[in-house]
Amino acid sequence: MTEPLNAERVKVKLDSFLTKLGFEVYPFKVGWYNALLPSSLHLDYPESTLAVVVLSTPDMFEQAFLPFLENILFQRLSDPVDQCVKHCIACAVSQAFPSQRVDVRYDYELLPSRKPKFLAQTAAHLSGAAFYYQQSDVKDQPWGDKKMFGVCVHPRFGGWFAIRALLVFQDVMIGSEMLQPVPIDCVSSREEKIRLLEAFNFSWQDWKYRDIVPPVQTYSQKQKDYFSTKPAERFALLKTWGFLSTEEDQPDQSSDTQNQMNGHG
Repeated sequence: MTEPLNAERVKVKLDSFLTKLGFEVYPFKVGWYNALLPSSLHLDYPESTLAVVVLSTPDMFEQAFLPFLENILFQRLSDPVDQCVKHCIACAVSQAFPSQRVDVRYDYELLPSRKPKFLAQTAAHLSGAAFYYQQSDVKDQPWGDKKMFGVCVHPRFGGWFAIRALLVFQDVMIGSEMLQPVPIDCVSSREEKIRLLEAFNFSWQDWKYRDIVPPVQTYSQKQKDYFSTKPAERFALLKTWGFLSTEEDQPDQSSDTQNQMNGHG
């Protein structure tokens, strides 16, 4: 008889498919997520339902994306990285959990209301994956009434990662044995928090906010070149690399500045 799934078994199964492709997975309870948000943003599942947030690390570009480009026939993709991530996660879920109902939501997807299908940085924080630094974390704020967007920092990769997807295992309920982790506060001083938020809000394109803590690994130069290129021009860049050189025209454009600021790259 097959043992019932729990958070640890789900993580082990996902890791067996996704770690080698440059992804990390972090399980949490739906109730932890809903407790931080207004009802309009809740996940419509019981509080004990198991969810998993999926991050991409610097390895994803070489381990998953470039091989994906080599092996997949493209047909007017809106965003090649999004398509790669979806392919990797969909394959992992279908192979590891063929009989499970899994609600998979990607960071770029929107509801009919134009709200995101999930709040990626909130999910990363409460799962312990990364610390979500916000304006409210700075005492005696120096910015007055100016709105400062928050940003997640990974304890090992700093800002050199992205939050890609949320998986809700609709039939897997978790009991009190699963304790909510505390994300590592790796940017602990007020001065460093101010430096982080100002670097992210005022000059995110220069990558410097990503080095707020010493990362164990950063993006390769090829990956930096890709994400530094405007979304509308990335297909042309891929063609110079020898990809997508056959017949397809330009993709539909859906990426925007805020997408990139929020860790899309």
